[in-house]
Amino acid sequence: MKYVYIDSGTTNSRLCLVEDGKVVSVKVKEVGTVDNVTGSDSRKLEKCLKEAYDEMTGEDGLTDRDIDGIFMSGMATSKNGICEVDFLPVPLSIRQYADKIHMYETPCFGREVGFLTGIVDCPKEKGNLDNVEDFHNVRGEEIELFGIMEEREDLFLGKRTAVIMPGSHTHILYAEDCRITGITSCMGGEMYKAMAGDTILKASVSLRPQQLCPEAIAKGYRMTVEKGVNRALYITRTLDLFTRESRIVRDSYLEGVVNAGIVTALKERPGAGELDVAVIAGDRVYHEIFGTLIKSAGLTVPVAGIEAEQERSFALSGFLHVIKNGSL
Repeated sequence: MKYVYIDSGTTNSRLCLVEDGKVVSVKVKEVGTVDNVTGSDSRKLEKCLKEAYDEMTGEDGLTDRDIDGIFMSGMATSKNGICEVDFLPVPLSIRQYADKIHMYETPCFGREVGFLTGIVDCPKEKGNLDNVEDFHNVRGEEIELFGIMEEREDLFLGKRTAVIMPGSHTHILYAEDCRITGITSCMGGEMYKAMAGDTILKASVSLRPQQLCPEAIAKGYRMTVEKGVNRALYITRTLDLFTRESRIVRDSYLEGVVNAGIVTALKERPGAGELDVAVIAGDRVYHEIFGTLIKSAGLTVPVAGIEAEQERSFALSGFLHVIKNGSL
C-alpha cells in the first residue's frame, strides 16, 4: 500500500511518501496555515501542498492513481487550514482516535483525503470568560505523541507521563498507561520569534539559538517569576546595554523568560507531583532549555529528552501507528 502523509503546521509542512510502512521520500515545504490568513488567498496552503504532492509523486515515477490514500494532520484540520474537523475529547486511546479519521474530498486534490483531527481537554459546559482558562487543545501534537508512545513504550507503559512538545506553540500532553489524558496549551516558539524578530530585542539576541547557558536560562525563569514577564523581557535588552555578557547568555536568558510560564503551568497542573517522568520531545536544544527550567521550578520529576530520527519524524511514526490500529 502506498500512502502520502502530510503533517501541516503553522509555518511548515512535511510530506512523506510511505510504501508498506517504509518511507520512500520526504519533502518539506515552508507553508502552513499562517499563509492562509496573512495573504489574499485563503486556499494557498492547499494549493501549495497539491503542488508539492505532484512534485514528490512525479519524482518517484508515480501518478495520483498509484497512491492508495492521502492523509493530513495538524493545522490542516483547523478553521484556517484545509478542512475544519471537530476536536476529539480526552481521555483518548489510539484505537478511539483511529476510528475517527474524517474523509473529505478537497477541491485541489480532487479526491478524498483523510483528516486526522486534533484533541481537546475542556469542561463539559460551554466556554465563557469565567472558565476559558480550563480549555486546552492541540492539532498535530497528538499524532506525534502516538508516535513517541510507539517508539518509547518504556516511558509510558504503566506510568503517568508529561510530554513537553516545543514548537510554534508549545504544548504539554499528559498520558496514563499509553492513553492521552490531558493537555496544557501554551505559546512558545512564536513568542520567542516575535520578541527576537519584531521588537527592539532583535538587536540583542539570535532568532534561532543553538548554544545555551543554563545559568542564564535559570535567571530568565527567576526574573519572570519575581518581576513579571514584561519587566523580565526588557532585562534581555539591559544585558546588552549594560553588561559584557555574550549573545549566548542573552539568547538563553530570553528562552528562560519565554518558556517560564510553560513550566509554571506544568507545576500547577493537578497531579504534577505524582508524575513518573517528564519527556521533552524535540531538538536537543530544547532538552537543555526545559531540563533547566524544570529544575528551576523545583520539580523533582525525572526528565527524559528524546529526538526523532531524521527520516522518520514522531508524526510519521504516529501516523503509521494510527493506520495500523484503524479500520482502513
